Order: sequence, then structure tokens, then C-alpha cells
Amino acid sequence: GDILEDAHIQLIDGNGNVIEEWISTSQPHEIVGLKTKEEYTIHEIVAPEGHILAPDSTFTIEENGDVTGLVSEDDVVLLEDARTKVSISKVDIADGEEIEGAHIQIIEKDKDGNETVVEEWDSTTEAHVIEGLKTGVEFIIRETTAPEGYLVTTDTTFTIDAYGNVTSTGTVSEEGVLLVEDARTAVRVLKTDIADGKELAGAKIQIIVKEGLFGKQRVVEEWISTKEAHKIEGLKVGVEYTLHETAAPKGYDIASDTTFTIDKYGKVTTTGHMTKDGILLVEDAKTKKDSGSGGSKKSSSGTSTKKKSSSKTGDDADAMMWLLIWLGAAGSLVYVTKKRRNSN
Repeated sequence: GDILEDAHIQLIDGNGNVIEEWISTSQPHEIVGLKTKEEYTIHEIVAPEGHILAPDSTFTIEENGDVTGLVSEDDVVLLEDARTKVSISKVDIADGEEIEGAHIQIIEKDKDGNETVVEEWDSTTEAHVIEGLKTGVEFIIRETTAPEGYLVTTDTTFTIDAYGNVTSTGTVSEEGVLLVEDARTAVRVLKTDIADGKELAGAKIQIIVKEGLFGKQRVVEEWISTKEAHKIEGLKVGVEYTLHETAAPKGYDIASDTTFTIDKYGKVTTTGHMTKDGILLVEDAKTKKDSGSGGSKKSSSGTSTKKKSSSKTGDDADAMMWLLIWLGAAGSLVYVTKKRRNSN
């Protein structure tokens, strides 16, 4: 019910003639000498900033001076303006459910390209209502922080016309609520042969994240590979994850760990390899077969012979040495005994 300044108003008679116009102030505008029994129309051309145009209002002055129409208790004819109003809701683009925790801004951009934040808030499970925005101005809806597990959405714009109608480059619900739609983070992982790139089934793969002050590891996802890429949604942005293979397909070696991160716009970077369409690869090499050196080998005659080991040769040499020492000692003993017998 407060009086509004800066509205441009006209008074129109029954024949459609504009007989008075003015800019509203903080005081009622007084008009003298109007005819009785004639219907007059109050028409607003420009509403005050942050308000929408009021519908036309009519009144009639009776012969006794009473005024019929929308009037106050003290017979002041009223033209009522409503404030502009928009409702903005943060939702999951897949199911339309409200999402908490996004930081959103409403930005006004002037003719020189300068941006001014006119409203900002953190999303809840209810639509956020903003009143008093200017009409005829393009506003930007910008998400600066997405909820956990979601990507920051691209900017959208909207305008409010003089009658309160809202148009937007984004999605508008049936109830006229402007929607800020977020997609969940998503990565795809494929198990392949490092040599030919063919898909491999049967590997057990984990996605691991380090948490807390001491970097305790936690498995956030694990699966058995198939011939199709495995999709994981809802991972946090800006966090380093490790791709870890715990069991390789038969005939393959376990791949080395690789890491990856997702930025707030969904771009994935990795220490491993990735396909052109952004699929992370866990690449296995085939297990190398033993050459068999130390096994049997063919002689020149084609017969199979055993290769002597170095330990066997060493044992034979030691035995021969001790035999010679024993024989030498025995010979000396025999010689000494014989000499003593001869001396007697």
C-alpha cells in the first residue's frame, strides 16, 4: 500500500481522449473539474522500477461527489502495481528433482558489458523467489558451485516484460518456474588389450579415493569388466581417483594403476589413456611365456640330454678334493708305519 514514485500515468475520458498525464510522486495527484456521471480510465504507461504495469482502473464521480471504483477510505482513487516476481529452482536434469547445495547468482549486465550480482543464494528443496527485478533488462542465471556429484551448468538468461511475463533461454516449468538443470558427473571405463585395443571381459576393477588426513583408501566402485564400457555417475569434481585392477583376465598381466580427475564442467584428465570420445582405458598386456632355459635341450644327434647344473659340478669337485686329501694322508700313515717296523 505504499505510494510509488516515477510511474507515468494518463487519465482518459469516455471518448478515449487523454485529458491529463503525470509522473507519480510521494503524494496523491489531484485533478479538478472532472464531469460527473462519466467513466474515466486511469492508464499506466511506465511502471516504477521493479514493478509491472497495473491493469487499467476506472472510476465515476457521482452528482453528490462520491467516487465509485477502486478507492481508498479517504476517496483516493488507486492504481495498484505489483512487484516483478520470478521463481528459480535447482533440479536434476534427469528426473527433475530439487537439489540442495548449489550456489546461484542473478547477474545484471549493462550496455558496456559490466556485470553486477543483484541476488545470490544456496539452493534448497524449494524454489527461490526474487521480487523487484527491473523489466526489460536481460539477467543472467549463473551457477558458481554445483552440488556434490554434479557438474556446473551453463549460463542461461531471462527477461521480464512490462506486464510481468518472463522469457528465458533455459527451461521453464509448467508453473512458470525457471529451472537451473544440473547433470550428474559421468565417466566410462573400458578394459582392453594394450596391443590391439580389443575389449577384454573378466577383469576385476576398482575405483579408489583417498580420504581424510592420513589418506585412507576407500573403494567407491568395483565391477567385473565386460565387452562394454562401465559407466560411473556421481563422482566428486576436483578429486583424484585411482583406477586399480585387482584381477586380470586369463593370460594377461594386471595393469598398473592410473589416476583421473573430473573438473566442474565434466572434463576428465587422466595419467592413463583415453579414447577420442572420452572413455578411460585400463590396458592389459598378455603374460609372457617362459623361454625354458634350464630345461631339456636337443643334442646335435637329436637325442635329448640333460644340462648339468653348476651346483652339481661344484659338489663333484669338492668330493674329488677330499678323496685326494684322504688318500695322501693314508699313504703317509702306511709309510711311517713301515719305516718304524724296519728300524726295529
